[in-house]
Order: sequence, then structure tokens, then C-alpha cells
Amino acid sequence: MSDPRWKGSAGAALSAQVIDRLKRGKPLDDLRLGSSGHRVNLAGLLASPSHRVEVRRVGSIEIERVDGIVEIAGRSLFRLDLSGARLNGWRLRKCEIVDCRFDEARCADWILWHCTVRDCSFSAADLRGAMLGTFPEGGRVKWERVSFAEADLRGASAYGAVFVDCDFSNARLEETNFLQCDFVRCRFAGVMEEVLFDGRRVPDRPVAAEMESVDFANAHFVNVDFRGYSLRNTELPRDPDVFPIHRFPCVGRRVVAALSGASGPSERVVRGMIENSMPWTEDRPDSVWVFNRRDWREWGGDDAAILAERLMKQAETECAS
Repeated sequence: MSDPRWKGSAGAALSAQVIDRLKRGKPLDDLRLGSSGHRVNLAGLLASPSHRVEVRRVGSIEIERVDGIVEIAGRSLFRLDLSGARLNGWRLRKCEIVDCRFDEARCADWILWHCTVRDCSFSAADLRGAMLGTFPEGGRVKWERVSFAEADLRGASAYGAVFVDCDFSNARLEETNFLQCDFVRCRFAGVMEEVLFDGRRVPDRPVAAEMESVDFANAHFVNVDFRGYSLRNTELPRDPDVFPIHRFPCVGRRVVAALSGASGPSERVVRGMIENSMPWTEDRPDSVWVFNRRDWREWGGDDAAILAERLMKQAETECAS
């Protein structure tokens, strides 16, 4: 989104003024920026760091100098429209971000420490590589009533973050990791590929609460992993190829025991996948494995998928008794 206000030397000076005031918590009223509904109109703001040609070598590594990284600490960003803005690489520490729009903005490589983001929209924003939660550094990051619909979150991570009433519909989530995060009344829809939800107990991190009223009904899973959750209050995809296997630690042990000594290719695939997965959830006996027939076919073909389903369902019945 191009905005002539930020072009040329005058635009660069105005952008610098805006950023300086945001850093210092000063009002923007006298800058005549106009409004977008009830928000200050900062659409298209150019405030990304710039890479300089200067390169220095540290050992065998070449480091390119970066200028203009925006770091804001202990401030409130309130009722700002930053749609289409270029905000890559921002660093936000102990900030409160309320009623702001970042739709279609470039927010790649953001890092947030101990922030609260409330009633905001990142619809179709670029958040690739962002750190949406950084616990234990500085406390937990909380996201409340935030839309990530159609956002690009590829390669993003969240450590110990809290997501309440958040919408991830049709977001790109390849290789996105949610580690020890809490989810309450959140919605996911569309293709979800290579996503990790890790709720295990980990030293020096908060224990993730059970997912509460989380809706995956309209999602399409491809290698989506859940570790350490019971998912008892979660709606899984309406997909005949996807279903929960309950009490996975018990199930896993029984399946591995049943395959001890087996040497066929399908048996090796099933045993290997289960053995690699069991450490995920040993501390939570009610943990669920989300079984996806498509994933198993990809890992080991139809024979492995059939064998894994038969053995795991049989073990699930035995563990229930």
C-alpha cells in the first residue's frame, strides 16, 4: 500500500517524527496525519530497518550492518491504523497495543517481550519469522481478540504466549511453533501444514493450560502435531481421516511392545514414529495423538497407515480398561 505522505525526504522526516513520538509515548495530534475511522491514519508508514552495504567479518561469518530498527519499550500504541505499513524487525517490550490495525502490513521478524495486544487486526499481514511470545524473557505475551486471518506466519514461534478469542482462519502456518502456549476460544481454518502445538511440561516455563473451546473444525491438517494436550475441549477437523487416539503414552508403549522383534518395512515405520513421539507426552497420561491417515500414508504408504491405525485403536481400547 503506497502512501505519498511517506515518500521523499519530507516523508522520511515525517516518518522519523512519528516513530520518535511512539518511542517516547508522545501524542501525534499536531502532525495532521488524518484519521481512518476512529484511528490515527498511519497507513503505509515506512519504518523498516535498512541494510547497509557495509559488511564486517566476525571469524568466518560476514555480518551486514542494519540501521533503523524500531525499538519501543513501556509504551501504549492506541487506535492506530498501520494498514499496509512496512514495520519489519520491530522490537516491542512491555508495550500495550490496543485497537490497532496492521492489515496487510509487513511485520516480519517482530519480537515481543511481555506485551499485551488487544482488539487488533493483522489480517493478511506478513509476520514471517516473528516471535509472538518470548517467555521466560520478560514475562508472557498476551493476545486478546486479535485477528490473524490470512496472515503469513510461516516460521513464526510463540513461547508461553496466551491467545484468547483469536482468529487464525486461512493463515499460513508452515513451520510455525506454539510452545507451552494457552489457547482459549480460538479458531483455525484452512490448510494447516507443519504446525506444532507443544503443551508439555518444560523446566522454567509455564505449564500450558488445556486448550479451551478451540475450533479446528474447518481446518485441513498436514503434519500437525499436538504434544501434551488432552484436547477434551477442542473440536478437531470434520475430516474422516483425522481422529484422536486417547491416552497416547499408554497406547504408544503397547504398540511398541507389540512390534518388538518385527522387521518388516511397515512395522519399522510405525515403531519408529511411535518411539520418537513417546517422549513428547510421558508426563501427561491423558495426552492425545491426533491420527491423520494422510500423514501415515506419506510416511510409510497404505500398509503402514493401516497397521498403525489397527494397533493404536486396539491399544486405545486396552488402555481405556
